[in-house]
Amino acid sequence: MASFVASKMEIVLVGVSHKTAPVETREQLAVLEGHVPATMQALLGAGTIEECGVLSTCNRTELYGAGEAAGHMVEAIVQHLSARANLRRELLQPHLYHRFNNDAVRHLFTVSSGLDSMILGEGQILAQVRKSHQQILENQNARVMMGKLFEHAIRVGKRARSETRIAQGATSVSFAAVELARKIYGDLRNRRVLVVGTGKMGVLTLRLLVTAGVQKITVLSRREENARRILAEFS
Repeated sequence: MASFVASKMEIVLVGVSHKTAPVETREQLAVLEGHVPATMQALLGAGTIEECGVLSTCNRTELYGAGEAAGHMVEAIVQHLSARANLRRELLQPHLYHRFNNDAVRHLFTVSSGLDSMILGEGQILAQVRKSHQQILENQNARVMMGKLFEHAIRVGKRARSETRIAQGATSVSFAAVELARKIYGDLRNRRVLVVGTGKMGVLTLRLLVTAGVQKITVLSRREENARRILAEFS
């Protein structure tokens, strides 16, 4: 890991996750896929961050920066998150965690391996790290450290799943929820199910329920158009 922190360059991470922040705060800080390029440009435009990476999932938002002044980079990232969530720093700060240099690298490797997920060994996170790596390459053509960091994180995540048993069993919150319902109720085909939320986990849960033969499903969403769109997709 020491190879990532070369010469004067330092790596910082500022983030929130299901371990540190309620869902409302995580939603305020989430970076939608289409907004990642603008977020990266905003961080690079702060003047202290030379390279950056964005990892935003259902349960976490993490911003990575590389440059010569760790303290200034953290300050720039916190300011960006505060503005993004429209929260005063003193209200946001208790939910944030900071990692520096090798600790930041180790944390990303832990995340990509599924060790920091709500469901141990959860498989979707590795695909999300891959997406973050792709976005780094697409939006920072001349940058190298962040690209290498996320590339190695993908390798670590693959090794964790191929050389250990971490990926066995339920590997997503949605899968675990449906399996628990099977254990409690048995055959789900004649059950009526309420799915709360139309985000990634909600849609994945719907797919698993339909696969299990459930036909009576109600979807609850804060936006009616989202619920109707999802229901139309699943007929």
